[in-house]
Formats: sequence, structure tokens, C-alpha cells
Amino acid sequence: MMTFQSIIWIAVVFYSALLGGLLTVVAHRLPIMMCQTAGQRFNLWYPPSHCPGCHTVIAWRYKLPILGFFISRGVCHSCHQPIARQYVITELTFTIAIAILFALYGLSPTFFSLSALVFFGLALALIDIQYLLLPDILVLLLLLCGLTTNYWHTFVTFDQAILGGITGFMLFWLIDLIHKLITHRNGLGFGDVKLMAALGVWVGITGVSLIMLIASLTAVGYAIVTNHRSHSKTFLHRKLPFGPFLLTGGLVCVLAKPYLPFFIGALTS
Repeated sequence: MMTFQSIIWIAVVFYSALLGGLLTVVAHRLPIMMCQTAGQRFNLWYPPSHCPGCHTVIAWRYKLPILGFFISRGVCHSCHQPIARQYVITELTFTIAIAILFALYGLSPTFFSLSALVFFGLALALIDIQYLLLPDILVLLLLLCGLTTNYWHTFVTFDQAILGGITGFMLFWLIDLIHKLITHRNGLGFGDVKLMAALGVWVGITGVSLIMLIASLTAVGYAIVTNHRSHSKTFLHRKLPFGPFLLTGGLVCVLAKPYLPFFIGALTS
């Protein structure tokens, strides 16, 4: 006989799998919705999901989060064209992340707050990687979730959250302005500036510098490794999506916030 804890775990996995399915839809369709012309009808629900090869509408059982990919054996049931694995990988990644958060925090306000951070953060990262775009609606929702969360002093006080948002925005805006004055071109997209403001309300003014440090180090490491593998002189002139690195820094900073005083004390002692 299943225990109450087992039922809760099943419910959490089911909840996270459904959100993971929604996440893949948002990451795939939102950029297309932003680029559509007047008169076009394209949204999160229409047209129904279909195979890009034969355009057959996908049956509901094949659209089940995670399970649908394995039921269909990774191919279209009509033309047998392979289905992109990025969707099931995204759903699995999100489900595992939510399961880890539940194991750490249980059904607490912190759990639901971090679930929102992971959802919007992963959606923004996927879109930025593919389109070099950070949709304002997702950034705004991330900011509002951070403000709502810290209104109850979950990670930082509400005053610190406001100061963190302002500091993140102004700091990145100044960096971009200085870079433009020196090189006569933008160093950061304005989406990165707004994203930094949204992350700032999650971590407060003291966490903004840590996000910048983590994002810069991971971005440089990624650039070095990718440049080494590409063996191309044109790599350094390609645009690098900075959003995923900022979001990585933001998530690490939020999760590590309770332990920062201990590490800072150990380093300064």
C-alpha cells in the first residue's frame, strides 16, 4: 500500500512533467509568435502539434510529456521521421530539477518559488541559445516572481530585492554604454540588461556581483573550450548568448545564498 509520501512524490513528478511539456511549447512557439505578421494565427495552442516532415497532427498519446517520446519510439507514427530529442531532454531535465528541489525543500513556498525560477530561466536560456533573444514577457514574469517571492523575505528582504533589481539594471546598462563608446557597437543586448534586473530582485544587491562573476567565468570557459574545438578564426566574432550564463549565475546564487556568509567568513578569516 502506498504511503502518503509516495503519493506526494508521484504528484510532484506528474506536476513537473506537465510543466516540462509546457516549457518545451513556450520555448519553441514564443519566438515564432513574436515574429509573426499581422493576420497570422499562431499561438501556444494553435496550430496543433504536427510532424515537420509530413505535417500529420500528433496524436495525444504521443504528446504526453516524456512518455510520449518513448511510446512513439522517437519517430513520427505516420512517416517515421525521427523526432527531435531536445524536447524530451528538456522535459527530463526540468523534471529532475524539480524533483531535486522537492527533496531539498518539500512542499514549501521556497520550492514553488524556485520551480518558477527554473521554469522561466530554462525557457529563456533555450530561446536565447537558439534565437539570441530574451522575450520581454518571460523576463517580466521572472521579475514579478522574484518580487512576489521576496515580498515575504524568502531569499532577501523586499528592500534589498528592489535595490538588487535597480543595481543589476544600471550596472549592465553602464557596461554596455561604456563598451559602445569605446568600440562603437553594443557589447550586451538590452535583453541581458533587463534580465540582470530580473535576477537582481531574486538575489538582492549583494548577489548581483556574484552573478556577474559566475556568468563571466562560465562564459569565458565556454568560449575557450568551443573556440579550441572549432579551430575557426571567425569564432571570436560570433555573437555569444549571455543569457544562459546569467541565469546559471542567478540560480547558483539563489541556492547558495544561505551558505554565503559561511564561505565569506572562511575566506576572510
